[in-house]
Amino acid sequence: MEVNSQLENRLKHPLPAKFGSLRILSQCVMIVYLTEPNEIANEAKRLLIDNGFSLITDSILHTVNKNDIRVLFIRSYTKVDKALLDSMPGLTFILRAGVGVDTIDVEECGKRNIRILNAPGSNANAVAEYVIGLMIMLMRNALFQMRQIHESKWRVRARTGHEIKGKVIGIIGCGAIGQSIAHKLQPFSPALILGYDPHVAAETLTGKQIQKAEISEILSRGDIITLHLPLLKDTMNLIGEKELHSMKQTAYLINTSRGGIVDEAALIHALKTGVIAGAALDVFTTEPEINPELKNLDNIILSPHIAGFTEEADIAMAVAPVQELLRSMNE
Repeated sequence: MEVNSQLENRLKHPLPAKFGSLRILSQCVMIVYLTEPNEIANEAKRLLIDNGFSLITDSILHTVNKNDIRVLFIRSYTKVDKALLDSMPGLTFILRAGVGVDTIDVEECGKRNIRILNAPGSNANAVAEYVIGLMIMLMRNALFQMRQIHESKWRVRARTGHEIKGKVIGIIGCGAIGQSIAHKLQPFSPALILGYDPHVAAETLTGKQIQKAEISEILSRGDIITLHLPLLKDTMNLIGEKELHSMKQTAYLINTSRGGIVDEAALIHALKTGVIAGAALDVFTTEPEINPELKNLDNIILSPHIAGFTEEADIAMAVAPVQELLRSMNE
């Protein structure tokens, strides 16, 4: 059995005790194919190696029989479609170092009895912290004012900022991230937090200081609206021209979930014409390519998909599916 010795040697450092180690019952070496090895935290790789797995990457993929690959380990950009699954007929697990599974053909995996193991909630704190930061930056017109310094100018009074205190916050998608945002907002004393999520009961949201509401109410009342949804057929272009026009002219939109949820052309027009006050995008429809028109706006904050990009979240997102794999192997 071919083993990626170069990768193994590079990772031979003691694994932190907090990750533990579980005994693999089978004595057969299982091959794990990492399609994005540089995007997977070393802690997860070491955990696999310490438990007897053989890790391979594209550089040595040609040396193994693809029929022998049992585990596929992906991060953000690998599209797991029927063609890829056909090329690895022995696949039994897909590990996703992250939360969403929109790059995976879940239905096709179900037909083939392939288990998908991801890391729900692992980056919730990181994203929530980042969103709070974006709220402050947007409300204060901070990025615009900072640019004045770089252009040897001083602050612009016409772009005086506002406070979160007393504002209505709208959260569309109230899972772990949305609930964490609501919790972190409490010291800022917002007037009200409205939340939409068809999968979370109203009483659960009430316990998190969130008042359940429909999307239409959130759009019409929200001073700051933040999106935390998976990209599905029903959420594609969820926020388009009609929805943007239903928002306040003084409102701000934040998207750190998936790019396709916001119609970028409609958003660009809304920002240019003053339909809404501003926006912050951490995700884009065609990552890593970005619509160049977005870069020419002075009322938008753009960042390269870093809301959950912290050392702590990076490790948690990669380790969690590996731990779940080990538990499954020991059942």
